[in-house]
Amino acid sequence: MLPDGLRLETWFPAHMFSGMKQMQAKLRSVDCVVEVHDARIPFTGRNSQFNRLLFRGRPHLLFLNKTDLAGTMHQQKVAERLADSGTAHEVVFGSFKGADKRRTSHVLMHHLRRTFEGKMRFHREGLTEYNVLLVGIPNVGKSSAINALRECFTDLNANACRVGRKPGITRSVTSRVRISERPLIYMFDTPGVLTPEIYVDRRIRPDVVLKLGLCECLPDERIGVEVLADYLLYLCNRQGRLAYVNELQLENDCDDIGHVLRHLAEKHELRRRVTLYGKAQTFLDTDLAAMKFLELFRRGRLGDQFLDLDILAQK
Repeated sequence: MLPDGLRLETWFPAHMFSGMKQMQAKLRSVDCVVEVHDARIPFTGRNSQFNRLLFRGRPHLLFLNKTDLAGTMHQQKVAERLADSGTAHEVVFGSFKGADKRRTSHVLMHHLRRTFEGKMRFHREGLTEYNVLLVGIPNVGKSSAINALRECFTDLNANACRVGRKPGITRSVTSRVRISERPLIYMFDTPGVLTPEIYVDRRIRPDVVLKLGLCECLPDERIGVEVLADYLLYLCNRQGRLAYVNELQLENDCDDIGHVLRHLAEKHELRRRVTLYGKAQTFLDTDLAAMKFLELFRRGRLGDQFLDLDILAQK
């Protein structure tokens, strides 16, 4: 299903390697580690190196971001499964979009302050400050979290960290950013570091890579938009998510991605001109149609985007 010769280790290897080294170097000055991950894939793609290299002996919590896209139906089961697995001491759900931003900021700050309560009692007198290391794989919303907390709990410029929909915007561990005045809390933004679980026996795991691709944790061009669209259609049908039938105005559900993309291209008049043998010809642009299909999914037009139902169903 994946393109021949796909090699993800060539995608930003230098800044990911150096980023992990920089994170480890900051640990002596860090009071708490917060892992940010995508709530649509709570089990897929989490980097086990964080647990092994960064969490030991330090308070840490897992913040599952983008619940506006994942929905809330599975949150309790997800939290229970993560607690049973021992990979997350504390799980917080939220979103920094729209009306959810302020509520999520307060929930996350509540958990951070509770983490520091013991240290606050010990340091009653004098100025005390706390440092938080924010970690995660690419494009899960680490920089957005810092900006939202800073906007909510300080009078400083909220746009302290660059954000965007493309992975790889943050390329190194930043200088610490103040996110709270009382207590005085600083956060370090860090580059996204891909999970080593993408590979098993030196072979790429398609399920992990494709889910990461659908959630834009990997660049579309590394995998291919038609490959991602094909996997999205497969998941929709397998999980009984048939909202795409009405959204795309299909007659019924379909497992033929070629048919779906041609239909979408015709509906939206997505065409490209190609010159063959000196003569201009027009063809349906299935790449643009695939991008359209992916965009509908990512904007929530095809229903909630929780992708780890298969893992959640496992005993």
